[in-house]
Amino acid sequence: MPISGSLKGKTRICTVVPSTTAYTAGDNIGGKLTFTNIITNDYGSILLKSARLMDTSTAAYGSTLFLTGQDLSTGTAFTDNSAFDPADTDLPKLEGVVPFSTSNVQLLANAQIYHANAVDQIINVNSNDRSIYGALVAVGTPTFACAQEATIVIEFEELV
Repeated sequence: MPISGSLKGKTRICTVVPSTTAYTAGDNIGGKLTFTNIITNDYGSILLKSARLMDTSTAAYGSTLFLTGQDLSTGTAFTDNSAFDPADTDLPKLEGVVPFSTSNVQLLANAQIYHANAVDQIINVNSNDRSIYGALVAVGTPTFACAQEATIVIEFEELV
């Protein structure tokens, strides 16, 4: 379905602060993520275009980024290094699901960059703080050597 209206391209960055204890598949990496100042006015929508996960570890592990336009903290725990288990009532609110697959990773000497292009998912920002929230969930079993090893960049267009 075509999208009408004008579009404003934007980029936001969020630092992931993982623990140095080994993760298992399904664990939340770094707790709740917040991408601030997503929209210009209270309550609106974005079209998520792409996402990148940049990580200074050197072992590919794969993960999934779950995004929502609402703060789910009352119904869903975002606990680092614990299974991400959204409340049943929160499942419909998870509007963005971005896989960072080990088949879409560029391994560098001391880092790796996962990329997800052509995501094209609409996220409704239902908060007057103009933020979206997320959880990075391990698909593999990563271990991070130090905190603040990862950064997520999302590219989107505000639907106005």
